[in-house]
Amino acid sequence: MNNLRSYKTITILSKKLGGPINLCLTILGTGIVLGNLDRIIKVFTKNRKTSGSAHDLPIFSVHSEYVDNNGADFFDGDQFIVLEEDKNSVLIEIINDSTNPYFVDKDILKEISNYGGILHERI
Repeated sequence: MNNLRSYKTITILSKKLGGPINLCLTILGTGIVLGNLDRIIKVFTKNRKTSGSAHDLPIFSVHSEYVDNNGADFFDGDQFIVLEEDKNSVLIEIINDSTNPYFVDKDILKEISNYGGILHERI
């Protein structure tokens, strides 16, 4: 009776996926993805590190300490890069901070650093 439960499960899955061929292709595709998951993760993390690296963005310095409500702590001498900005907020990455990125109010960032509020294009 135990083998009939497995057969029933396979039959139900096969019907939900549109037939036995789709079930086999799904199992095969899942196996390929899981088998190459480490390679896929390496490709995505490598692209993320090289696409928006700090080497091609201007670096700004903090001159006044400030604790933000979103968890960003600014200390005198900290450095950051601007990733994106809009009218009111700026997306920044604090250098050597493991919990990046942060959204910070543009006016506060102007007060505590040498950031001028101009959209900086990549160099």
